[in-house]
Amino acid sequence: MMTQRDKLLAKIQKNTKNASFQEVETLLRQHGFILDRVRGSHHRYRRGTLQLTIARHGARLSEYEVRLALDAVRQVRAEEDLD
Repeated sequence: MMTQRDKLLAKIQKNTKNASFQEVETLLRQHGFILDRVRGSHHRYRRGTLQLTIARHGARLSEYEVRLALDAVRQVRAEEDLD
């Protein structure tokens, strides 16, 4: 059975060009990232040594930023699988 976390990940992976800031932020928080700071439109998230900055310009994120977030989530999931 897929969890909400898995469903959201699958949804974002299917459509990286249309992911909202809210969806990506939720995905990051579900994987243990915390909002470290906000400077203007730039939101910085941290989880251990991983750090990710996402610029929020409107409701939708750029495909590049979505892919960066997905890469960070993949790293976290890989770490979880090792434990």
